[in-house]
Amino acid sequence: MMTERVSTYGLTNGMLASSMGLQSRFAKAELQSASGLKASNYADLTPSECSRLISIENALNRSQNWSSNAQTVIDRVETMHSAVGDIADKMTNLRALLSSAISDTATVLDYASYGSELLDDLAGLMNTQVSGDYVFGGTISGTKPVEIDNLASPTLTDADTSYYEGSSSLASVQVSREETITYGVNAGDTSDGFEKALRAANLLKSSSPLDSATISGIYDLAVSAIDELTSTQANLSLASSRLLSVKTAQDDASTLLTNQVSSIKEVDAATAAVTVTNLQTSLQSSYSALAKIYKLSLTNYL
Repeated sequence: MMTERVSTYGLTNGMLASSMGLQSRFAKAELQSASGLKASNYADLTPSECSRLISIENALNRSQNWSSNAQTVIDRVETMHSAVGDIADKMTNLRALLSSAISDTATVLDYASYGSELLDDLAGLMNTQVSGDYVFGGTISGTKPVEIDNLASPTLTDADTSYYEGSSSLASVQVSREETITYGVNAGDTSDGFEKALRAANLLKSSSPLDSATISGIYDLAVSAIDELTSTQANLSLASSRLLSVKTAQDDASTLLTNQVSSIKEVDAATAAVTVTNLQTSLQSSYSALAKIYKLSLTNYL
């Protein structure tokens, strides 16, 4: 008769290691199911997933920044558009006033006071700010672009931009890797209506008494300023539309990239729940098997 001795040591260690592995996988699956993420950091992803994720997230950040840049400039351009419209309205009022004066020579107005108030109003509009930046100063946004105290003695025929303290170049914004958009208008451009509007107001203020020829000349300046300001508004509208189109494209790109990030980082909720249930069942079976092994003694096998 042969006596067989059986040791449970190897079997126990193997079962214990298997249970610990299941426990680790179960804990990870529970975390994924609760958070909705495959991993809480890059290290938990595969090298290829990690590399792809970093690349996509960098592209996403750039796209979001470009969209934000475009929106910031859209807000500025819309503010410019509104201010130019207000300047045009003041010139329209001036045109109506002077039209009455031309048709009724008996009309007596305090042109000097009107011109002084109009100059102040125009300067205020041309020194419009957005978030502390002067929008009509070109690339110089930290200094008031219009200083009416610098105006020279006005004439009907000679343009005067001595009031302007901004830059001759316009501001620009990068909206993609390849595209930078120049936008806006500076208050010193003699073709945008600003100079003529200020000169008309300055003539009202400085020319005393006003003769009919000067009144007619100021009227013509106001009409010309209105035409130029209307054209300026149209150009600003085009710039706003272009910026909005670029922003929409960047937002669409951001949505696509966000979905790609999600496909790498996130887990399917239903699949994750099934995985947790299956691992929980396996773990319970493993614990049950271990419990039976620990209850056995050597005498059971002798």
